[in-house]
Amino acid sequence: MGKFAQYMNQNTARLKQVYVRYIGTVLCAGVISILAVISEAKNYYDKTLESVMIVFAIWLAGNFFVESVWKPSIGDNQAIVRKRVIGYAVALVIAMGFKIISYLLEEEIIDTWGIIALIFNSILCIYIVSMIGLSLYFLIREQKIGVPAYIGRAGFALLRALGVFFVLNIVAILILQIINSLLFEFDFWDMEEYIQILLAGFVYFPVCLMAVSDTSEDNSTFTKKFVSYVLMPCVWIAMLIIYLYVIKIFVKQEIPSNEIFSICQWLFLYGAPVWMMAYAFLEGHDTKYRKLVMWTKYIYAPFILLEIYAIGVRIAAYGLTESRYGAVLFILAQLTYIFWEQLCRLFARLRKKPSEREYGNGYEGIILVLLALAFIGLLLPFGNAIYLSYTSQKNRLNKYLESDKVAAGEAYRYLKYNPYGDKYLDTTFTEEQIAEFESSDYYESLDKIDWNYVSIYSKPLEDGLTIGPDYNMLYTVYLKLDAIRNFDDFSDVDITVGDSEITGVDLRDCIRYYAELDEKQENTPDYEQDEKECLYEIQIDPNRKLIIYTIRFSYTYGMEEIRNCDIYGYLLEK
Repeated sequence: MGKFAQYMNQNTARLKQVYVRYIGTVLCAGVISILAVISEAKNYYDKTLESVMIVFAIWLAGNFFVESVWKPSIGDNQAIVRKRVIGYAVALVIAMGFKIISYLLEEEIIDTWGIIALIFNSILCIYIVSMIGLSLYFLIREQKIGVPAYIGRAGFALLRALGVFFVLNIVAILILQIINSLLFEFDFWDMEEYIQILLAGFVYFPVCLMAVSDTSEDNSTFTKKFVSYVLMPCVWIAMLIIYLYVIKIFVKQEIPSNEIFSICQWLFLYGAPVWMMAYAFLEGHDTKYRKLVMWTKYIYAPFILLEIYAIGVRIAAYGLTESRYGAVLFILAQLTYIFWEQLCRLFARLRKKPSEREYGNGYEGIILVLLALAFIGLLLPFGNAIYLSYTSQKNRLNKYLESDKVAAGEAYRYLKYNPYGDKYLDTTFTEEQIAEFESSDYYESLDKIDWNYVSIYSKPLEDGLTIGPDYNMLYTVYLKLDAIRNFDDFSDVDITVGDSEITGVDLRDCIRYYAELDEKQENTPDYEQDEKECLYEIQIDPNRKLIIYTIRFSYTYGMEEIRNCDIYGYLLEK
């Protein structure tokens, strides 16, 4: 009991220090939570309340930066207080300035094809991200424990903060339930929501600030062993699977799947913190194991080549978009992280200074690189994500204007919702041309809701499908038809099977059959799927037959257009 009391007293003291140091930040969070409760209680949209909340949210980011840079000290405290007060005032002026400009844009007092609004939103985003990123940069440097140890301590402290918030919510629900049952009745769920909002502003947020600003408390032995000897091997297993996939690609000479980028992306976002924490947690332990952990990032490095290939294929086929631009920046960020130590040594040689950085030390500098990449992606003149994507899709539209209506329609759809593209379309094409773009041959409106999704699945081989006695050869077939196609286009489809190709296959009756089957399943109560009913046979010629067992596609209810059709089947041959 004495140890528990000591632990609570220590954390209470640390939390008090957070309230003192981050008084402006916590004040903003508290005001936002109170205004959010008032807004919810009104049960109608209040623009004034929303505007005040936005100002306080932007001011919060500025205050977080000010209070992270200038920490109160016992010595020259008056100078620090003076700097903080000036910082508060400047951050408030900036927050109000952003809101005033936002109001002018909303009321269309400033209106230049939406491009000014786009630039304004990008500047606001960069400001908030920079304030938070620079604050974390200074906090990490202040801790002087290295990035790996900081991630471990701050990360698990944030998990504990989430646990505290969860427990307090349960306690609040129990108390409210007792009051509601024994004293007086009220709208329980509304009150519970108000309590959650207030707890988030006055308790959860300050505890999170404590987690990232005070990492004096070391991780427990269990946490260190769990990360080092459980999570770390999981990362290696995932990497091994991807390496086996790479071997499969070379052996079968396959084209890497587009999904490989997202798989590697999530593996890096999960794995990088794990192997950095494991390295810090293994300090003083098995040297060989710790060295293997340190080299894990280089084991991951070849996967970046897969990412480059995957995103390169998508850009070459469909042009550049903001998400693909972001993927390129993500690849650059990964390369920066993996070769950070080498880059530090290079800069040290250029400055003719010795580099004594160890693994994990100085990695907070990557935050500055990430902020630079964010600036490039959002604000670099003629090189930001939206402008370059506009240029790419404009070129794609002009390239396929006459030769590929589907590709031209996709490019037009993007340009219509891009401020630069919208201006280009209005000043380049006539109303008749725009109307033609938006016809069914060119353009699928994003506002359409008349698409019905079909997914029919079966396992014929497991359920006893045989190929004899008439047929003695069986091949697997997979057909993927991307984008939007007219229904009549399915009258002449080419299917590749091994090294040969079957031309002129008519799939219209097949598409119609599965659409009707899907409708039957939806409209028939207590319908049980019949495996045989899910199979569809197409007699290609007297010697070959195609059996389809799984199909996925979307279609308009008039069966005029089909999009994203995937077909799995078997080809039987005599």
